Amino acid sequence: MWSVCVIARDEEERIVPCLASIPAGVERVVVVDSRTTDGTARWATRLGARVLVRGFDDYSTQRNAGLSVCSGTWVLFLDADERLSEGARSVVSEEPGPAIVGLSFPFRTRWLGRTLTGGRMGRDRKVRAVRRGHGRWEGTVHERLVVDGAVAPVSGMIEHEPYRDWTEHAAAIDRYATLQAARLSRHRRVGRGEALVRAGWHLVDALALRGGWRDGPDGVAVAGAGAASVWTKWNRARR
Repeated sequence: MWSVCVIARDEEERIVPCLASIPAGVERVVVVDSRTTDGTARWATRLGARVLVRGFDDYSTQRNAGLSVCSGTWVLFLDADERLSEGARSVVSEEPGPAIVGLSFPFRTRWLGRTLTGGRMGRDRKVRAVRRGHGRWEGTVHERLVVDGAVAPVSGMIEHEPYRDWTEHAAAIDRYATLQAARLSRHRRVGRGEALVRAGWHLVDALALRGGWRDGPDGVAVAGAGAASVWTKWNRARR
């Protein structure tokens, strides 16, 4: 049996399509709500989810808190701005073989109305499901699910629409950069010029090596926003 864990804060507009994409046969749906101020928790409850309300520490802690109250043999993790495609729903309708402890899903990202085909956001695959007892989340931002065994890739996509507009994207850059800079400054000394070098490499990687140029001006804009995020993070860590 499967459980699904969703983390959310002030996602009243997006929690409904997210939860509606989950197959009816899952054993439990848990929404970890970071003390939301809108109707997110109310809508989640109406749709049959168990709502766990807790203050936000970091993304891994939120996900691990949800994992601790899931009951299925397998647990799938989603954000409120993500939905399961039909192919992904079929994956969550059956259990993998006993040798597998993790599943990685491809992501299809829509950025401000455009489906991306290249770059870091357009070509993405993440481990998002784990056999309960065989993995935990690590990291504060851009966290990852670390499992203690074999991970199988699946073809069913998770659909991701992270930002409603440029303002929300800019706010996310500021929020993530602050969290990451705090962690970096505790663990290493950031060199002079390192922020610029790393931001430049992000542009080259996203546009040239990962094909972000295929998405035209939108691909350039996404790569530029990513480079700005990298520069902000490392510059704040140095300061």
